[in-house]
Amino acid sequence: MKISIKFIIGVLLICFIFISCKTEHSVIGKYSKVFRSPKYMPSSYNLHLNVDSTFFYTYYAWEYTQVKSFGMWNVNPNNKNLILKSYISDLNSIPIKVDESRNNVEKNTIIIFDKPMYESEFVPKNPKPDWYDSTKGSIYWNIILNENIRYPVKSNNKLDSIVIPHEIIVNNFYLQGYANFEGVMSTPLRDTVTTQIYYVKGVNNNIYSVTFPFPKLKFGDVFYYKPINDTLKMKGKSLIWGKEKVKLKKVEEQSIK
Repeated sequence: MKISIKFIIGVLLICFIFISCKTEHSVIGKYSKVFRSPKYMPSSYNLHLNVDSTFFYTYYAWEYTQVKSFGMWNVNPNNKNLILKSYISDLNSIPIKVDESRNNVEKNTIIIFDKPMYESEFVPKNPKPDWYDSTKGSIYWNIILNENIRYPVKSNNKLDSIVIPHEIIVNNFYLQGYANFEGVMSTPLRDTVTTQIYYVKGVNNNIYSVTFPFPKLKFGDVFYYKPINDTLKMKGKSLIWGKEKVKLKKVEEQSIK
C-alpha cells in the first residue's frame, strides 16, 4: 500500500501544530520565587501567564509592591524559550488612547479620563492609617497643552476631567505625573512619568476622552512599572530568568483568564 508524500506531510504538520499548542498551553499558570533572607524583609517574584497570552508580573519586598509589569508572552518555536514583552517600553512616552467628539452646547474644551488618576497603592484609601501623612505619598498630574501650557488635573469621586477655557485652541496635549513618595513604605521606581503627545485631529472637536489602552493598569501603577523585554528559559515546570538565573517554579496550573 502506497502512502502519498502529501499525506505524510499533512500528518507531520498536524503533529507539529498539536505539539506546539500543547507546549504553549502547558506553560500557562502562575510562577513564583520567594526569598526569605533576611527574615525581617522577605521578597518574592510572581509571574502570571494567562490563557489570552498576556502576562502580569509583580515583585514584592516586605509585603509591599515594588515592581509591576503587564504585557504579552509567547513561546519561541525554535528553542521553546518564553518571551515576555511589556505593553509600555518607555515611561517617558506612555501610549494613550484618545476619542474625540463635539458638544455644541459646551463652549469650553473638556478632557475626560476614564478612571481615577489618583488611585494608587501608596496613597491609602479611607480610612487612612495612623502613619499616613497627607503631605507625603501624593501623586500630582498635569496636562500640558500645546507643549507649553500647564494645567493641573484635579480629582473627584466619579470622573477625573479638566475644563480648558474656550479662548485656548488645543492643538496637542500630553500628561505628566509626579509622585512625592517621601516617607512612604512602598517606594515606586520613579517619581516622574510622561505620556506620548496627542495631536488633535478635528479642529472643531471639544471633548477628548483619554484612556490608557491597558484595562488592568491603574494610573498610579505607572510609577511602579518596569518595562520588560526578556527571554526566559523553560525547564520542566520552572522558568529561569535573567543573568541572576532566578528560578521561578510553577505554583498554579491555571492563571487569570
